[in-house]
Amino acid sequence: RMGEYLEQEYGGNLQEYYELLAHHYSRSGDDEKSWDYLVKAGDDARAKYANEAAIAHYQHALSLDVEREDKYRVYESLGDVYRLIGQYEQALTSYRAALDARPPTPAHIADIRRKIAKTWELQGRYEEAMNYLDLTKASLEGEHETLEMARIYSDMGWIARRRGEYEESLRLCAQGLEIVHRLPETQDTRQVLAELQHTLGTTYWRMGDYERAIAHIQACIEVRESLGDLYGMSRSYNNLAVVYGSRGDFDLAAQYIRKSLEIGQRIGNAYGTAMCYANLGVVDYTLGNYRRAVEHYEHSLAIRQEIGDTQGIADLYNNLGEVHYALGNHREAIYYLQEAIRLFTELGDKATLVEAHKLLAEVELELGDIAHAREHCTRSLALAQEIANQEYEGTIQRVLGLISRAGGQDDETIEHLRRSVEILATTGNRLELGRSYYELGLMLKKTGRDGQAELERAAQIFDELGIEGEAEKARAAMR
Repeated sequence: RMGEYLEQEYGGNLQEYYELLAHHYSRSGDDEKSWDYLVKAGDDARAKYANEAAIAHYQHALSLDVEREDKYRVYESLGDVYRLIGQYEQALTSYRAALDARPPTPAHIADIRRKIAKTWELQGRYEEAMNYLDLTKASLEGEHETLEMARIYSDMGWIARRRGEYEESLRLCAQGLEIVHRLPETQDTRQVLAELQHTLGTTYWRMGDYERAIAHIQACIEVRESLGDLYGMSRSYNNLAVVYGSRGDFDLAAQYIRKSLEIGQRIGNAYGTAMCYANLGVVDYTLGNYRRAVEHYEHSLAIRQEIGDTQGIADLYNNLGEVHYALGNHREAIYYLQEAIRLFTELGDKATLVEAHKLLAEVELELGDIAHAREHCTRSLALAQEIANQEYEGTIQRVLGLISRAGGQDDETIEHLRRSVEILATTGNRLELGRSYYELGLMLKKTGRDGQAELERAAQIFDELGIEGEAEKARAAMR
């Protein structure tokens, strides 16, 4: 009776009474009505990012003894909430239950399978995710020109990017875009378009093409802001920050990271929050605030360990190895970098494996182990060339130069350093270019040649980037 009264009294505005209506219909034994209002209450809570409430409502609905054709959708929605908050195993369990509940069409089945693959990707299980997407794509044979197929290409492109397969990522995104551009423009097609732009932007960032990266990510942000897509906005702000940081615009980078972090915390996105803390650590590390960088990295690592994000854990080990090397903590640096290499190798992440081998080479060099330093640097260079990343290649050439210098090979040192400057000048990474100019200037002076111009260029770059410590070192070397 109370449920009927509320429906009659507030029929035009029942949203705030969904939970109460579900309670009264449950008490009266009307499980069908209770199901309807519990699902509506769950959907309402999910839309407001009240994640724990959404989970409670969906679980209550699923506990009722009712036969409903839309049961698969509730399991799917429950999985979406679990995935957002980083509870990946619960998400996978919910998605599998959704499949068992017999979704009505091949497109619905494909969508849930794609979400299973996305969850695996978030766990760093790239091969499983890509294989499952291949199977899902094959199941849609005859339905190529569909939004779901475009989504699959988008997700496959993202996994390829994560694995360092940049040309493959661009190819897959192009296929997704072809489909989207042939479909009528709707909110759903715009969301997929934004995701494809996001992947293209982050792929171009990894390739060192910062201008294209910024253009694609900003195009993505424009769509996501117009749609009010908070989750997507948070991701894109964070990735735009990474590009600005790589380009040396650290104030802009920090500004976008904080925008992303505020949204991520508000909506309960554990993965995104961890990513923001890691990127704040990168900014602090670059500006020489090493202790604060360690704090941010450790905060991010704790979240990633809690949610089981293997890729994120590997990234943080790499970052912690780098900052401990800068602090002179060689034992800690070697431990973290070796663990990073182990995980990156298991994940098949060639892009970050390049960086880990390069960093370990630098630590070994400082400890006087030239043979191991050269071994790691050679591995790093081969990987950088394999994935066609000029930014990495230019940085590794500098480290090879320092290894040659330690071995007393002056001409070879200068050759590597000149090659480093030449390569990095074609990329947008001014910080690494400044460091290579600095080392080249030092080496030219050491061998009785004129390195003043190189040192002046290094100091100018560091000044422009606001990195006072490195600028002062370059000026001191001129005297």
